[in-house]
Amino acid sequence: MKKTVFLMAFIVLMGCAGEKKKACEPPELKDEIFSIKSDGGSVKLEQIVEPVEEFLKPEYGGSFGARKGDFIIRNDKIRVVIQNSSRQISPAPYGGNIIDGDIIRKDGKWEDIIGEISPFIGLSYTIDADDFDVIRDGKDGVLVFRTSGHTQLLDYINLQSAVNSIISISELNIPWDFNKGVPIYGSTYYILKSGDSHIKVWTAICNESDEKIYTTKGDIIDSGGTVSYFNKSLIVDGMGGFGYTDNPLTDLTPAEIFGFMGEESGYAIVPDEEAFNLIISGVAVAVYGTSEGIPFIMSAITGIDPKNLPPGYYSIEKGGSLVYKRNVIIFGKYSEMVDEFYRIKGIENTGSVKVRAMFGSTGVDGARIAFVDKNGRLENLLITSDGTAEGVLKEGEYFVLADLAGWPEPSSQTISIKSGGKYEVSFSFSEPAYLKFNIKGRDPNVSPEEITMPAKVSLVCIGECPREEKRFFTDTLYDKFPEGVQVQAFVDHKGKVSVMAKRGLYFLDELPVPPGRYRAVISRGLEFSRYEGEITLSPGEHRTIDATINRVVDTTGYISADMHVHSVNSPDAPVPLIDRVITFMGEGVDLLVSTDHDFITDYKPVIKSLNAEGYLATLKGEELTTFDLGHFNAYPLRISEEVYQNGAVDWAGGRGPNLTPEEIFLSLKSMGEIENPVVQVNHPRSILMGYFTSIKLDTDTLKTHQDPEVFRMPPEKFNIKEDDTGMFSPLFDAFEIYNSYDEITPVLNDYFAFLNIGLKKTGVAVSDTHHWYSSEAGVPRSLIYVGSDYHTPSKITPEVFARAIQEGRVIGTNGPFMHLWMEKLGDTKKYLMGDLVSSQKVTLHVEVRLPDWITVDTLEVFSNTPDVFSRNGKPVTTWQKPLTFVRISSNDFVLQDGQKKYHYSEDFELQKDAWFVVVIRDDKNYGDNYPMTPVLYNPDELPFAFSNAIFVDADGNGRFDPPGVIETKSSTMKEEVKEERLITEETVKELLKELRSINR
Repeated sequence: MKKTVFLMAFIVLMGCAGEKKKACEPPELKDEIFSIKSDGGSVKLEQIVEPVEEFLKPEYGGSFGARKGDFIIRNDKIRVVIQNSSRQISPAPYGGNIIDGDIIRKDGKWEDIIGEISPFIGLSYTIDADDFDVIRDGKDGVLVFRTSGHTQLLDYINLQSAVNSIISISELNIPWDFNKGVPIYGSTYYILKSGDSHIKVWTAICNESDEKIYTTKGDIIDSGGTVSYFNKSLIVDGMGGFGYTDNPLTDLTPAEIFGFMGEESGYAIVPDEEAFNLIISGVAVAVYGTSEGIPFIMSAITGIDPKNLPPGYYSIEKGGSLVYKRNVIIFGKYSEMVDEFYRIKGIENTGSVKVRAMFGSTGVDGARIAFVDKNGRLENLLITSDGTAEGVLKEGEYFVLADLAGWPEPSSQTISIKSGGKYEVSFSFSEPAYLKFNIKGRDPNVSPEEITMPAKVSLVCIGECPREEKRFFTDTLYDKFPEGVQVQAFVDHKGKVSVMAKRGLYFLDELPVPPGRYRAVISRGLEFSRYEGEITLSPGEHRTIDATINRVVDTTGYISADMHVHSVNSPDAPVPLIDRVITFMGEGVDLLVSTDHDFITDYKPVIKSLNAEGYLATLKGEELTTFDLGHFNAYPLRISEEVYQNGAVDWAGGRGPNLTPEEIFLSLKSMGEIENPVVQVNHPRSILMGYFTSIKLDTDTLKTHQDPEVFRMPPEKFNIKEDDTGMFSPLFDAFEIYNSYDEITPVLNDYFAFLNIGLKKTGVAVSDTHHWYSSEAGVPRSLIYVGSDYHTPSKITPEVFARAIQEGRVIGTNGPFMHLWMEKLGDTKKYLMGDLVSSQKVTLHVEVRLPDWITVDTLEVFSNTPDVFSRNGKPVTTWQKPLTFVRISSNDFVLQDGQKKYHYSEDFELQKDAWFVVVIRDDKNYGDNYPMTPVLYNPDELPFAFSNAIFVDADGNGRFDPPGVIETKSSTMKEEVKEERLITEETVKELLKELRSINR
């Protein structure tokens, strides 16, 4: 293995004799820096000259990002990496920031889970550091490293655009421009003392203009690896601890201390002043100078009086400066973070506590002991080793709770801590039951022989669940188990069982389970049978569940795929790559396309390391994630591991203007691993993230009505006319009809509209999974017809897969499957989706194929459907009347070998060219007896599948002549008239509510 080599960087960084680096250095700040004292020891600065090899990789939830040229600051306890001058598309796109950090470990390995911590200035800007120098060299125990540069627009946030899109306010009344540069030069000082487990981060911003300027101060934090968020002030349902709700109305809280914690390390930010923070989709924003978030945001919207600045807003005189300070704690255990927090805050009225966790006379490893104050806030969390752990607590009364994953909960206790006191708390755990899983079955796509079947195991509680997960111990907000399920686990192809989402149970032979009565449901996604059986488990009992699961749905010629998948390489998806592979195997998906936000991830090495190539194929892609124009996937792509983000396209144009839609699509195409990769428009009707809605598209003419400057794009790049801003580009291949169940209807209408005007784009279904459980791997998914020579993970090729999608050979589904084809009268040749049938007389065939636990009661045929055209970006949200409507009863199905089959056919005699699309669904009200749970997470999402179009050339001219705009009633779409709104606290809450899914 290559040895890591470092170069002392002082000669370069301190400059030649007499050279003065440009910096923002207020005199009082310089005096304060040189007044910092140390108790001795030394601190070192090193520059990386060869790759660091020993670090926690994304496969296991790490986010180590250091590259050659970056800087490492270390003392005897911690080390952090400061990124050199750079530009990459991410929530923190420039260098000069903390990108990695960990405690000093004996084995030298980095257990880093930090994403990036970057200044956030004026609600729109950050610092583009290109000057680096050493102020104090660390030989006296204090090292001060400075990064400096001008401000640049922060591409990941466009507050003006968000406010305009969500609450229709076109211009914010604040004394600076959100979309133009500001004359600020900034310097960030990284100060590390010997013996400290935190690094001081002081940012100074200087006004270089000839007049007074106004600004705010804060940070933007990319959370990083497989982490749990914590903020002592965030209380949900009376409980503090880990996680966030993804509802900004709840998550917007004061920020005395907040941060992120992984399995082996974590980091916390402690401001030196009042602050609040908000976390959305894994990216936290901290604002310093006020703890009141709602009034601060309301001021930005209603306007700011420069003569009477509200809290959190500041003025800087010509030649003046502004400084803000915070501390970043690097820790291995939560209790170490608490110790350092008390030191920073000068809290000395503390007592020490020792905890014991026992099972009989044996100490228990990994027990979590939480100390919770009367307000529900988590004060400390101790994790036992050999049955014991120690920590400190400030004076106060606490509830003490204990947890061990999978074991019954012991009763809680109380404790009163006095300054200088020493205390002991003991917990005795009762034994769980233990489950093994012997799951066999047949899957011809993997092997002709019986195999050990990967699967998902759900233990559904009969009656009340015996154990309740609590936020004090792990994040129970981000990724809960389904309602009424005690535990969900995944069994891999070797029979090992894992409970994911930071619950600490991995690759076990036996799963610990609280004793109780359960309905065990074992499944492998949508094309397989499932096992069900009741079990009663007693303390100490060892039980094996023998189950058989087979592929029962005949999908010959089709490969199942998910073309929208997130992992730890996305800010909002903490799932390690290994976990993601195991969940996909357990859900029976054949092909996984990686589409992390602005990051190209390669799953092939992970799949190979698990010897799982026969179970799962993969392609590399990315989700290009603009703030407000939309999100766009591309696959298969090349990867460039030597650069940040593995070579993802910089949609913000580097330090220039944002790319136009056409430039985005062409840039993605140029990154292809094959000649013509697929470019896919994602969730096109979502606010801020939906391309069709954002550009205000008319789907009859493809004209647009949004100003390109809203997206920080130069208008001269567009062919702007009086009634068209020219923002629609047709250079994409596919778009997501089914990403969100709630958005199916408007996007399906868009698909019909495109077919009517002859714009052939493929509709797909994707999971957009960011979680382990609550957004399932591969649900919904696409089944792509590639032919029987290519329809298995071991046979599929990137070229065949991409061509099939571009040709429109896709079924989208959350459960049911159908195979459809068309025949000419008197001809047995089968024409499939995407094909052109030249005949006036045709027969449409649809064969519905289901496992016995999925239901369908409706089949609808749509053809040349009218009244589907949106205007000015407003989607058509009504379900259209089909050409044919068929009710299917359970008696219409034929059951054979575990598969239910229903065949529908209908003859059509056509006078003009037509397209045909089929939808199958179930619209029964099942109440609590929904047959697809707990295989599917959400009982409100009923079975649904759609086809792509088959085209009929009725006039025999050899081409499809689209029907054009068909409207049977006058359009209700009126030109949008924006009215002035009275801004209230409710308006701010509306804005925050819509921001919750901004990074989907």
